[in-house]
Amino acid sequence: MEGNVAHVISIDDMEAHVFRALLRFIYTDSLPEMKKGEEDIMFQNLLVAADSYNIERLKLICEEKLCEYVGVGTVAAMLVLADQLGCDGLNKACFNFLKLQQT
Repeated sequence: MEGNVAHVISIDDMEAHVFRALLRFIYTDSLPEMKKGEEDIMFQNLLVAADSYNIERLKLICEEKLCEYVGVGTVAAMLVLADQLGCDGLNKACFNFLKLQQT
């Protein structure tokens, strides 16, 4: 009974809600509504997913959105992420923020 066999593909490197958002973007070219206060984490996770699956448009959108969340509590993590994923715009936003903090 081959017709009744279910094939399951396990995606272990990201959370289910991030994968759903990734699929939504692939099929609809839009992002889901995000809970207030969780946007920066979701955009970080989506940036990593977009990089992993080579979805350049989503990567650019996430990078642009993350630039808005660079702050005292996030700059270190954002800088590491930007360096790991080759996000020049986010890297520049982090260094601009750090430069402003010195003055």
